[in-house]
Amino acid sequence: MAVRDQPGTRTEPVAADPDRLVVVFDDPPARTMLLSWRIGLAVLIVAVAVGSGLWWMAGGGRQVATRPAAEAPAAGPVDVPSVLAVHVRAPAKVVAGRPARFVVSYADGEGIFSGGVEDWGDTGVGSVSLAACDASPPVATALHASYVATHTWSKAASYPVSFAVTTYTCHNGRPTEETRSARLTVVVAAR
Repeated sequence: MAVRDQPGTRTEPVAADPDRLVVVFDDPPARTMLLSWRIGLAVLIVAVAVGSGLWWMAGGGRQVATRPAAEAPAAGPVDVPSVLAVHVRAPAKVVAGRPARFVVSYADGEGIFSGGVEDWGDTGVGSVSLAACDASPPVATALHASYVATHTWSKAASYPVSFAVTTYTCHNGRPTEETRSARLTVVVAAR
């Protein structure tokens, strides 16, 4: 079997098995270049995966669900994006006159949770708290958390629903707020 050596390499038989050949790098830069190429490819794959995850957490463009999403399994560790991102998990079925439970998840690379506002399409209900940067302001850190919002619609119909989350950081004694929303259409079935 003929084997062509690449520049900076040569093939030698293995002592224990003379029919097997091993590639030997005579030129250390050739070995380094091969290793660098493999590392570069791995970094590119990771960057694409992380970028896709951040795009999805940021909403992935405008997405409107015509029906509530099925209950998703609990997520594992999540990379926290550098900007505030909001995601809502809706119940599989919503029925008029019965409470519907929504899980609002949010993540921010640097921030302090300030509150959330839900617009249910039939009434607006909020749970906003104000940001405060007193004499000893809280320290903004990376955060990833969720809360449950519950609502009962009285009539069967389609409702545009919005979940807004606000975080803040303190700069020179003043709060700087960041707000992001997740929107979906909830189809409420008759009793």
